[in-house]
Amino acid sequence: MLEVGGQPDKTRLLTQALVALLAVELVFAALNVWPTDSVTINRAVNLNGENTIPVWFTSSQLLALAVTTYLAFRRDHSKSWLLLAAGFLFLSVDETAMLHESFGAAIYKDLISEDYGYSDWVYVFSLPIAAGAAILAMLIARFRAVSGWSFWSGTAGLLLWMGTIGFELADSSRPGALILFENTLCHPLHIAEELCEMAGASLLLFAITNYVFLKDPSGEPAAFTVNSHS
Repeated sequence: MLEVGGQPDKTRLLTQALVALLAVELVFAALNVWPTDSVTINRAVNLNGENTIPVWFTSSQLLALAVTTYLAFRRDHSKSWLLLAAGFLFLSVDETAMLHESFGAAIYKDLISEDYGYSDWVYVFSLPIAAGAAILAMLIARFRAVSGWSFWSGTAGLLLWMGTIGFELADSSRPGALILFENTLCHPLHIAEELCEMAGASLLLFAITNYVFLKDPSGEPAAFTVNSHS
């Protein structure tokens, strides 16, 4: 049975990775608040753009979350983790393909009104969003028995994601908001929204990975352990 380092080493490594991710996200936000003189760089880091570095960064985070939630399922065999793994995998693809906006617009226009707004997809998918948040909150509550770091970082990540929805709705309620701030790449509300989304994903990734990598209080090996047969 092979293990990589002790538990403090793993937590320290994960904490360093979390700090690095948050630092990258702050750089993205700063480059949107204070754009460079390079049009190419500005397009590449625009938080309101498509096929940009932040978009692929977030997509990678969500893919990593899909993997870690599957490992969490391997740890405690709760099917709720499988549902979240499928959800995170969808969100990873959606981040680049923008499926929620295209499907949300079609459903909203067919069932509700032809007058579709920028963020009306939130209302279309409100039930899946609420269900996913409830499942995630229930699972995060389990972290307290294993790691306070996992519990509090997971809680913070979930709250930031809920804040993302609020910023999305607030941003869409301001007509012409994206042109009110000439010196930023996009409206500060949108920058805050994207920063909440990225930071929330980083905190959740830290929380779930820490949960998976740590041992059970009983001393049983966690899901990360690799069996070696000689």
